[in-house]
Amino acid sequence: AHLILIFSVNTKLKKAPPNDKVVILGSNPSILVMDQPHRREFLSKDVFALQEWFVALGLGEYCQKILNERINSCTLLKMVIDGKLESVLPLSHPLHRKKLELALEETLKYGKTELTPLNYTWVLNWLEMNGLTEICPSFERARVDGRMLYMLTFDDLSLLSVDDVFYQLSLKSAIKALRLTSFTSKYLDSREIQDNCLYWSCPHVGDWLAQNLKMRNLEDFKKSGVNGAFMMLEDTFTGNTLAEVLDIPKGKTHLRSVVKEEFMKVIGPHCAQHKLDKSKGKHFSHVSPAKYKTKKRASKGAEKKSKDGTRLLCPLIFEPNSDSPCFQGNLNVFQGLIDTYTYALTDLDTPKLDNSDIGSLINSSQLSRVITDEDGDILV
Repeated sequence: AHLILIFSVNTKLKKAPPNDKVVILGSNPSILVMDQPHRREFLSKDVFALQEWFVALGLGEYCQKILNERINSCTLLKMVIDGKLESVLPLSHPLHRKKLELALEETLKYGKTELTPLNYTWVLNWLEMNGLTEICPSFERARVDGRMLYMLTFDDLSLLSVDDVFYQLSLKSAIKALRLTSFTSKYLDSREIQDNCLYWSCPHVGDWLAQNLKMRNLEDFKKSGVNGAFMMLEDTFTGNTLAEVLDIPKGKTHLRSVVKEEFMKVIGPHCAQHKLDKSKGKHFSHVSPAKYKTKKRASKGAEKKSKDGTRLLCPLIFEPNSDSPCFQGNLNVFQGLIDTYTYALTDLDTPKLDNSDIGSLINSSQLSRVITDEDGDILV
């Protein structure tokens, strides 16, 4: 017999889908093979396997509690859906819940994506390479990984204590560069991007300054938040911004002029023209680290809201020709665990989903239980 757990309140089935398949409900129905190895593998995890999964996420601090409460993968999933996770598994950081939800959704829906290898240690290195060293401690405590970067919001930044808008704009640009490369990490390797300013790390920009502008004493620049993506993708980042970051006095007009000229050269003619066009706007002002240091929120519509009301730091950009599930059409794969698609459990061992677990699941208002025989007819 097959046990099917359906994440839909209004779904009514008269006959189970044929050929061991599960219908994904929604505006664009499609078919998903029920016996997906990645789904079966996760939903059959016992207590010890779930502990290993938590350790891989960087959340090993919860392993003892998982053991004490005998939490398996099915129990964890039910707690998250019912909103009772913190009552059983108290979280030391408010963003750990989001981390778990995104990891669960990715694991159950796709198994692995481009985001999977981007763990929190990768993110810390990525932040450092982009000149954002000062915010690394808060990101480390929250165990921010690639999935969380993908859906980072202004509310998240508040929890991460990232109130410096100059850093917010730098982070936004760096995430946008990740989106443009389908979240691959190749741009961290300077050997592959010597001629592409967009993917320059903060140290790479520092090397360019030392070589082309003969700048010295650039140790502090490595923590400035200035990277190639910030320089190219943020409309308000201009040559004046770079001069201010370098702390060049306004009285040194020749040096500032040289900095602005070299800046326009390095970002390329198309980007330079775009910035010139933007600068002609009536209310335009270039971004300045001194100007934004004490502000709490970005201005000029930076807090763009998505359809579900989430204030994304970096609006979603989709690659129409990408095969990645993260970049197909207007699909946002991280809309929350309770969605219109269907999960399935098949041939589960009794110790991993006992009668009490099933009873608890049936009592949930968000789940319905369907037992089918070999012909697909519904028994219960």
